[in-house]
Amino acid sequence: MTWKSYKRRYIQRHHPIVCALCNSYRLIDFHHIIPTAINPALQFEDSNIIPLCRSHHFIYGHRSNWSDFNPYVREDIARMKKFTFQNIN
Repeated sequence: MTWKSYKRRYIQRHHPIVCALCNSYRLIDFHHIIPTAINPALQFEDSNIIPLCRSHHFIYGHRSNWSDFNPYVREDIARMKKFTFQNIN
């Protein structure tokens, strides 16, 4: 399987593809939670993929450093989604 064919199948199964944090449709990246350089066996595993817009991919997926990765990105996204500006008073 190629990355292109996997991505096409992923989009068909999970349509519409939006950022897991902000629900944006724009500039969506498919972030590998565990990078394929660390574990190539996870490259085509849906459980290892999270769609993120380009900004959130950099900030949450790579902790603002493209050379880094965040194995807790799902938990961080869930925590951020619970946060609302109504909580600030």
